Amino acid sequence: MLSLILNEHKAALSNLNVMQQSAFYSIGFIDQVRQQLALKVQAYQGASNVQFEMVQRIIEEIETLKQQETLLDDIAEACLVALLLMSNSQKQRLLGLLNRHEFTLLKNKLLEKSLTISGSANSDFLNWANVYGNSDTKAIIYKAIKRAVKQLPDMPEMQETVNAFEKAAMINSPLMSVYLLLLDPQRMNFVCNYVSQQFTREQAIAVLLQTGATKYVPMAVALLTEVRSAKNLVAGIKRCLGSQLDELVAFDTQVQAGDCKQAAVDFQRQFALSWPEQKINFNDQTLVYGFAMNRPVSVASLQGVDFFSWQVITILNALKYDCQNSQAS
Repeated sequence: MLSLILNEHKAALSNLNVMQQSAFYSIGFIDQVRQQLALKVQAYQGASNVQFEMVQRIIEEIETLKQQETLLDDIAEACLVALLLMSNSQKQRLLGLLNRHEFTLLKNKLLEKSLTISGSANSDFLNWANVYGNSDTKAIIYKAIKRAVKQLPDMPEMQETVNAFEKAAMINSPLMSVYLLLLDPQRMNFVCNYVSQQFTREQAIAVLLQTGATKYVPMAVALLTEVRSAKNLVAGIKRCLGSQLDELVAFDTQVQAGDCKQAAVDFQRQFALSWPEQKINFNDQTLVYGFAMNRPVSVASLQGVDFFSWQVITILNALKYDCQNSQAS
């Protein structure tokens, strides 16, 4: 089955991976595209579900695909499509077989792509994030996030954690956003100042935007025409303001500004005209895709956020749930 999906629908799988990197595709839309692909596969097979013995065959296919050095992202997407065609018992059997050591990277990629693939969001986060125990640098990140939920870190610890993020090339990542959002304003400012002094301008702006603080958005907009590629800046702005950015800048201009200098200029012009009037609506809030983190985000609303922001909110919810359970026990 996986070979069929990869051979016949490779372009669709690549497109799904591209959409997950973009700030302009919601997870609800991505799920729809994945389900439509599953229906195409189902129609081609002429069967309503995957036979139980097929699960073992899928495992054998994964082993073959790994030897052929097929991209892990593509294998994971093909697995997610296959899972949509399985019964609950078949899903549990496949996920159980993927617990074998040789499939660790694939299992964690699946959990990264779908943190609610099995069990509670909390247990899935713990299973996925445990991959950080595979290196000393990433273990620092994982442990720092877990500690920050219960106790705010001191300055030296924050410096060590930020350096670990940079060393792991994870300055612009959902986990960096999670870490920043766990800090109080004083510590968040310390991290922002530290990054501004120690790392590149692009890294510093990425961190500022990942705090979710709307006060940094005008600064990021001003830099759109000064950087080599504005793609990351535009994505950071979108992941802060979400659909509220549409009130400031035309959607088409947002999408084009990452790759087109003229669109970046248009973005700045439209923002400059709209921001003074709209600024009071943001009131120096802390937002993730336009949602304030001091109140719950409904499951329905989550369908409208991009993949990056969905991971941030899901992980934050899992950490809070884990903390509440620890305090109750």
